[in-house]
Amino acid sequence: MIRLAVDTDRKDMVILAKEFIKQGPEFFEFNREYLENTIDFCINNEDGLAVVYETNGVVAGMLLAMCSMHPMFGYLHTTELCWYVKEGMRGSFSSVKLLKAFVEWSEFKKAEYMIVSSVRCVKDLESFYIKLGFTPAENTYFRKV
Repeated sequence: MIRLAVDTDRKDMVILAKEFIKQGPEFFEFNREYLENTIDFCINNEDGLAVVYETNGVVAGMLLAMCSMHPMFGYLHTTELCWYVKEGMRGSFSSVKLLKAFVEWSEFKKAEYMIVSSVRCVKDLESFYIKLGFTPAENTYFRKV
C-alpha cells in the first residue's frame, strides 16, 4: 500500500534513507539530524511530500520531495529528494507507485516541471525516466574540497 507518511514512520524512513545512502557513492554521508529535519519538513509542510510503501505492516519504501520556485528560471517545480525501496521488494511495482504518487502531487501543486534523479552507481534509470516522459537535462558531478 502507498500512503502519506506520518510522524510515526520517521524511524523507518531514517533506516531506509540510511540504506539508500550506503548504496550511493562514498561521499553520500549519513547525517541523522539533517535527515530527520528533511523528513519532518516533507511530512508536515505543504510544500513537502513524504509517501511510503507499506507491506504487511512494514515500511519498505519511501519517496521524499519538495515544491518550490526554481531559483534560476522562476517556475514552480517539484524535486524528488529520495526515492528508495528495500532490495527484495523492488519487483512489486512499489517503486512505480511511489513515483506515481509524486506525479499526482506535482499536478496537484500545479508545478510546471518535475525533477527526478538517479544515483548512477545504484542504477541508471535514464531509459525508465524517458519512457515516463522525462527529458535528460543535466549531469551532476561532485568533488570534495
